[in-house]
Amino acid sequence: MKSYIEKKFRAPLLIAGVFIIILLSGLLLQTCTTGGNTQPALPDIYSAGYTRNSDGLDFSCYWKNGVRNDLNVPDDTKPGGAQSIYVE
Repeated sequence: MKSYIEKKFRAPLLIAGVFIIILLSGLLLQTCTTGGNTQPALPDIYSAGYTRNSDGLDFSCYWKNGVRNDLNVPDDTKPGGAQSIYVE
């Protein structure tokens, strides 16, 4: 036969134990998900080509991650264009 204390405190102790397990599991999951940046860095994307100015003249440029960068040319009165790009 179970003692009076075992009968009286069995349910509250069981509830407290379950609560502690849930609390510790939540803390463990939180530390796992906030442990640092786990996503790899995205690579830079380059593309070479040309664009046309308001005078209708093509000039060389390249794009890095969608942002155009104009290339210097010796004579800006003649058309130009880039066919490839090499990045180290």
